[in-house]
This record gives sequence, structure tokens and C-alpha cells, in this order.
Amino acid sequence: MEEESEKISLTKNENPETKAEVIDHAIDDNKENVTAESTLIQIENNKEEKKSKIFSFFERKKVSASENIEDASETQSSGFKFSKLFKKDATLKPKTDAEEGLKSTSEQLPPPTTEDAEEKEKPKRNYLPSLSGLVNKFRRGRYEVTENIELNNEPKAGLASMETLDDSTKDPWTPENGKESPTELNGSSKKPADSEEKATDVPDSNAPAKEETSLWQLAQNYECSIDDVALFGGIITFIFLVLLIVFFTLTTSPKLPISAPVRNGKVLASTSCGYVEGLIEDHSAIAFRGVPYAKPPINERRFENAEIIDDIKYCWNGTLEAHNSTQPCLQYDRNGNITGIEDCLTLDILTPEVRYINLLPVIVEIGADSFLGGSPGILTPSSKYARSKSVIFVRPNFRLNVFGFLALESISNSSKIPTSGNYALSDIIAALEWINLNIHHFGGDKNQITLFGYRAGATLVTALSSSQKAKGLFSRIWASSGSYHFPGNDLKESELANYADYGISFPDCKDKKCWQEKKTSDLMKMIPESWKRKFDSLPEINESSVKYHDWLVLDGVILKRHVEDSWKQSTGLSKIVTGTTAHSIFDPAKQSSFAKNFTEEDIENLIKNSIIGERNLTDEVFKRYSKTKEGLISMISDIRTVCPLSVQARSYPDITFYVVTQTGDENLSSVDVDVQAILGRYHAATPEKRRYLDAISKLFYYYVYHGKINHSTHKKVLEIEQDVESKDAYKHCDFWIAQNIVPHFAAH
Repeated sequence: MEEESEKISLTKNENPETKAEVIDHAIDDNKENVTAESTLIQIENNKEEKKSKIFSFFERKKVSASENIEDASETQSSGFKFSKLFKKDATLKPKTDAEEGLKSTSEQLPPPTTEDAEEKEKPKRNYLPSLSGLVNKFRRGRYEVTENIELNNEPKAGLASMETLDDSTKDPWTPENGKESPTELNGSSKKPADSEEKATDVPDSNAPAKEETSLWQLAQNYECSIDDVALFGGIITFIFLVLLIVFFTLTTSPKLPISAPVRNGKVLASTSCGYVEGLIEDHSAIAFRGVPYAKPPINERRFENAEIIDDIKYCWNGTLEAHNSTQPCLQYDRNGNITGIEDCLTLDILTPEVRYINLLPVIVEIGADSFLGGSPGILTPSSKYARSKSVIFVRPNFRLNVFGFLALESISNSSKIPTSGNYALSDIIAALEWINLNIHHFGGDKNQITLFGYRAGATLVTALSSSQKAKGLFSRIWASSGSYHFPGNDLKESELANYADYGISFPDCKDKKCWQEKKTSDLMKMIPESWKRKFDSLPEINESSVKYHDWLVLDGVILKRHVEDSWKQSTGLSKIVTGTTAHSIFDPAKQSSFAKNFTEEDIENLIKNSIIGERNLTDEVFKRYSKTKEGLISMISDIRTVCPLSVQARSYPDITFYVVTQTGDENLSSVDVDVQAILGRYHAATPEKRRYLDAISKLFYYYVYHGKINHSTHKKVLEIEQDVESKDAYKHCDFWIAQNIVPHFAAH
């Protein structure tokens, strides 16, 4: 043992050249039992000292990127495989005799040359593994190390596997692996595995610092493979296709039509009950006529409030040809004849076009000469003005006379709601509900609905201004020559009065069913004469004792209190314009007592036999009115129509009142001269009349569009002749009011 210790000690003190000889001697003689483990311990002591040298060796092996592929190709052609230098599962083990017999032929590594320094200063380029490189790597597999590298003539342990020196996925043809030094090519220089493994972990302090590479430089130096190009091209193609689809979707999508098409002079429009077909009239407007808006008021629905159609059984199949108006509701015509039908709740619509944008104002025409009949009278839609004024006219039929107003206790007691009467008002409300639901399909704006009433129709629309049932269904009212004859008695009193005048003629009818089964002709013929009375003459001496028939009643459903009481208590009173004409008592369409020629003597006798003569006002009256037919008509019109309406308008500042003084065909401002001008039927033969036509048309249609009068209304009356003038009062009304001759309501 002492000899073995001396030999080991000698080995430590000897120079490197003699260490190999000592180890060989120990192994050959097998005398000292020096194990391979002792040799490895000695080698490990020298590893740290060799790290920097091995690291510098591999740094000098690296070449520039531009020479990489060419050098790799040359190396490959020479049959040299770099991977042969390594062994897959190399482990440290005692050296064999053959291993100990190897001698290093490499000398001390030469110092770095100028070329090497320049190569280090060049910017390093990034490479992705090429497809061919990866394939070659996997074909080659991993080879065991067959030789050891000995640097500076010093023995080294076997090299580790390739994973310890380089990442397995690196391209063998990259600058780090692709160019071998001449020593490697000669096969005389081998790298120890452990030294290489640790050299890659511990950086050399003398090695130059790696330069930071920016993202932009990486992008510029990046070389795409075929896979990269395919991926990038696929992404670009996908984005392009998406943009192409979006472009064609936006540019080639069909535009929504702004109006319904016209085919062979016919136009279709939709309603809540189905399609309707209209016709073009007078090359100007489209007319839809006879369109049902409520359930038929016949049989069990007679003397019931109207209901809008909400059941398919009342609708039609396919398309309704709305080409012709239906007959009006049962009534007396101007000559006293019975006309019309009971199943009459339809309406007519005239529109410039069935448009879907820029909706137009709607004018709902409610016309009747009286509560007995004369509907629609002159208040029929105008095709010409629908086009020229860009408005939509709607004219609904509504019930009149006993079918529209009869209130009886026997009917009320048989109803679900114990009430009766005001059926005509319910018809108008149902028509307004239908219009609000469907008018946009005809190009109308439900938020701009004007109720245009004429005579008895004007009374009905002003009555609706106080009804909660009609609230929100219209925007404004224009009432021409109405009566303001509103009910003041409660329902019970009205029912008793009606029974005394009318119900007593049908003693067998004790309930509603009996009244519903009566023939329409029987019901019409039994209307008493007192209900037909007209007030178109001077007030009589005993007129205060004459009983007036109240057609409207306080039914508790539609009208709950007197209209004027509602106006006084309401803060949201509908906008109302009311007015008449200077000779409103004269109707050129009727055979009246004014058809004959009057002398001055005839006129004086008429006045003396009236309440005016009784109060000795004849002389005063003739100072104000001429002794002519025109003077007499003007006097009666003031007392019966103009002044009563003026009194009502004065009571409510929100109501605008007008009087038309411009004359018509017979040199009189007849009852319809304002309506004829508004609807474009006025014959303007002179410049003065043309100015009047223009003035009242602008006044009316500005109100329809904007809900206000385009003229100063700080005074009480608008007087319309050639132009519109604002005045404090209408002439002569103050005189009649002071004499207490003006009735409480106007005549129709």
C-alpha cells in the first residue's frame, strides 16, 4: 500500500506529460489496484480549468450565415457526419487500454485571428430549421462517440450525448453546427463531453457580449420556409375572402322600396285584416274605397257601440278590391228621401302614394248636413288636393238619426253596460282606432291626424274633444259651421224624453232584442217631425217655449259631462279651429225659402213678425243690414250661426275663430264656401277670389302640417276675404249679444 501511495503522490507532482504514463503503468502491472474512479476524480479536478478553453474553441467554430449552406454542403459531400462525434447515452466510465493509448495530436489552440473577430462582429441572423435538415437529422439518428478529444495533450472523459451540446431540433446546417474546423475534418481533435456540457452552461468571461437584436431586425433577417409562406398566404386569402363577402353584402343587398309599386293602374296596401287593392284616380291620387273598419252594426250589433275588427271571421279572403265606395249609412237625403244601408261602417282613403318613408299628415273628414242625414255631403275627398297638398284624406261612414243616437231605457237595461245612445260617436272613435293602426301602410302619419268636421259633423268632432275614449287618437280639429249643440241632461232624462217622442210608437218593444229585430224602414218612418225641425229663419216670438231635441246624450261612457264643462276643467284641450261663413244659413244645394226673390216689403214684414219686431228693434236693424235678400240672409246667419259660435270661442282662449266673408257663385258667402276652397272646388273667377282661395288654403294646410295658425291670433276673430285679417270682434255680434237674442247654440 505504501508503494501505491507513493506512486499516486508521484503522479500528482509530475507534469501532465507523465500522468498518462503513470496511469498506464498502474493498469498494465495491475500491482497498485488503481481504479478508474481515481482517474476520473483527477480528471474532474481539471475540468474547471479547461472550461474557458473549450468554450473558445467552439466559438471559433461558428461561421457567418452566408457561408453556412455552402460549407454544410461541402462537408456533407466529403462524407463527414458531425453527429458521429457523439454517443447517444455516453456515460463516464474507466478508460480502456485502447482509450489510454490514444494521444492527442492537437496543439495549444491558436489565438483568434482577425477573420474570427470580424465574424463575431457581424449581426447574427435567425434561421428556422429547414425541412431538409430536420429530415436528415431524423434519418441519421444519434450515433455513439467513438473517440475522445484531447486538448493540450491532456486526457478527457468520453463526450456526452448530442442533447448536452445542442438542442435536438436545431438544424445541423446552421452556423452553429454546419461548419467544421480543419482539425475536426482531419479527425484528430475530439471534444470531451463533460467539458463541452459545462462549457455551454458557464459563459466565458473573455467572450464578447451578445448584441441585443430588435424585433424589427429579427423581422428583416427572418427567412421564411415553404410552410411559413403557405400559412401566411392562407391567412391573407381568408381575410381577403371575408372582406369580399362583406363588400358584396353591403353593395349588392336589395334596397327597401320607398313606395308600393303601381301595376296597371292598381296599387296594393296591407291592413290588419288583409291586403286591399286601390285604383289611381284622375292621374293624381290612389283611392281605396269601401274598406271595412268595424264590425257590421246589424242584427245583434244594432244599437251597440262600434268595435274595430279583431276577429278573422269579419275579414276577407285574399285581396279586397277596394275600387268602389259602399253606400252611406241609413239617412234622409236633402230632398227628404230615405237612402243608404245599415251595414255601412266602411271608409275611403285617398293618398298621393303608398309610401313607407316621410309619412304624410292625415285629414279625417266627418261631414253631415244634420244629425238626420246629408252625409258626407260636400265633404268628400279631393284627389287633386291629396296630390297637390301632399296629404291623405280619409272619409269614414258613420251612423245617423235613430241608428246613430237613439237612447232608450229598454235598450240600456238589456246592454252589458247599462247605457245607450252616441253610437255615431263610437263609429268615429272606431274609425280613428283603425286609422291609427293601419294608416302608415297607406303613407300616413298617425301622429298628425286632423279631424275636419262640417256642420253636424263639426258638432260631433268638437264633442269628441272632451271624450277620454278619443284621447290620443287625433291631434287637432277644424270645425266648419258646427252647432255647439251639446247635451246637458243626464241619461235618464234623455231616455224618458226619447220614449215620449219616439219609443211610444213601438209599445211592444221592452228590450234591445225587440229593437234589433225591427225593420229599418219602420224605424226611419217613425222619426217625429220635431226631430227634423230646421232653424233657418229669424227667431220667432214664442221660440223660447219650443223644445229642442238633444241628439247627443251623456251616456257615461263616451260623454260623461257637458263638453264645455270638460273644456273648463281640462288642461290638455285639443287644438281647435272653428268658424263659419258670413251667409252660412244659405245652402245653394237645397231648395230653401231663400230661392224666391224678396222685396223690401217682404223683408220688413218678416222682421216685424219676429222677436226683433216685438222688441222694437226694426229701425236699428235696418241701420246695420240692407233691405235685400243678401241683407236678410246675413242677419239670420249672424243670429243663428256666426254669433253663437263667436260667443263659444270667446269663452276659451285656445279656440281660434274665423269668418269667411268672400262670396261665391251667387254673390253670397254660402255655408260651404270655406270647405269648397279648402278642398279645391271653389270657382275662383276673379283675382280677388283667387287671393281668397290662396289665403284660406294656406291657413288650413299650414294648420294641418304644423298644428297652429300662421297668422296673429291675439285678437278674437280672423276675418277672411281676400286676405286674413285679425279683428277684435265680428261686426254686429256685439249688438245681438247685448239684445239677448243670440241662441245658446248654432243652427246647422
